[in-house]
Amino acid sequence: RLQYTFDMTISLLKDEVKNPRYDGFVLCLGGDLLSGNIHEELVETNEATILQSCIELLDILIAGIEKLKKEFGKVYVPCVVGNHSRLHRKPRMKNRVFDNYEWLIYSFIKRHFEKDKDVTIDIPEGSDCIFKIYDKTILLTHGDQFRGGAGISGIFTPLMLGMSKKQKRNSSVKQSFDIMVVGHFHSLIMTQSLIVNGSVKGYDEYAYQNNFQYEEPQQALLVINPTYGMTHQMSVYCNGYEKTEKKEKIKSVFG
Repeated sequence: RLQYTFDMTISLLKDEVKNPRYDGFVLCLGGDLLSGNIHEELVETNEATILQSCIELLDILIAGIEKLKKEFGKVYVPCVVGNHSRLHRKPRMKNRVFDNYEWLIYSFIKRHFEKDKDVTIDIPEGSDCIFKIYDKTILLTHGDQFRGGAGISGIFTPLMLGMSKKQKRNSSVKQSFDIMVVGHFHSLIMTQSLIVNGSVKGYDEYAYQNNFQYEEPQQALLVINPTYGMTHQMSVYCNGYEKTEKKEKIKSVFG
């Protein structure tokens, strides 16, 4: 799915747009690339160990970044860790970033591209990563710090409250932002000031048991124009290869 996501992203931006011109590409790595071992059931059902998964993810992400560089020239990769990939069962504030398997993956990616002037890997020591795209300031955070939400407003309540608190905190040190990008919730939401990314993993037993709305595996794709700001918001569906294989199997069974 990750490989397909890279390929489809390039296709959407290059093949579906007439005479496209891009100054570069920003690949946000927002955490939870690993299921982790924070719950007993995950330890029992994970397809591979964490270290095996780290090696496989490392190869896929490096290959994906190489593809993006070939198509878009400059690639900037801001990275924040998720909660599932932490080393400890309970969340910790101290060494949150460094006691996390994703920090290891990001560090190896950074080492791989350290001599490449066209690729920048940004790994902050805290839970947030702040960067600019033209005149827009973006705050990337995983989102596990936002809790609650029920009724009609759903996850919007903790997200909007959390964004407001972050804005107040950051404004006090002159680091206000225009757009907040979040992962964690596995639900795609795109507005002009808040982007909640979808999930490559897709729907699972946890979502089903909690009666969450079904959503296809998808990722957020945005185009930011230097003059007009965010001009395009797109969904990149992640399981295209799987759907193609499924259709072929059905065709072979029924002739």
